[in-house]
Amino acid sequence: MIASSLNIDALAMLTLRLFIGFLFFFQGYDKVFRMGLKTVFETLATAYRNLGFNDSIIKIIVFVTSTFELLGGFLLILGLFTQLSFILLCVDLLIVTIGFSLINPTWDLKDVFPRLLALILYMILAGSMDHYTIDYFLFR
Repeated sequence: MIASSLNIDALAMLTLRLFIGFLFFFQGYDKVFRMGLKTVFETLATAYRNLGFNDSIIKIIVFVTSTFELLGGFLLILGLFTQLSFILLCVDLLIVTIGFSLINPTWDLKDVFPRLLALILYMILAGSMDHYTIDYFLFR
């Protein structure tokens, strides 16, 4: 009886969107507020300097990826500007993948690949199924 009154597809999309949102939000939150961008920079700086990157570029990359994760995740949790959020998070994953691959071409993809698959799955299915968003109520 309850299941018939729920839109199971929309509930599945809500669950997937919230999962992705919380995953990225807390990753960005940790970098921005717990560790701090300075600590993230110091953790990565030596490896990227060895590749020829200067500190300004490394700081920009740290700021951009951390901010995209925090903001993109937060917007997904809200269900607001979800398309923009997914663009930010896809760019973030591309930057992270390129950066880590430059440092170590055989690095472990266990943290990035599931996020990529979840993002792509949601992006393919969400347009017709994700009805529990602020976007759906504002822009449909």
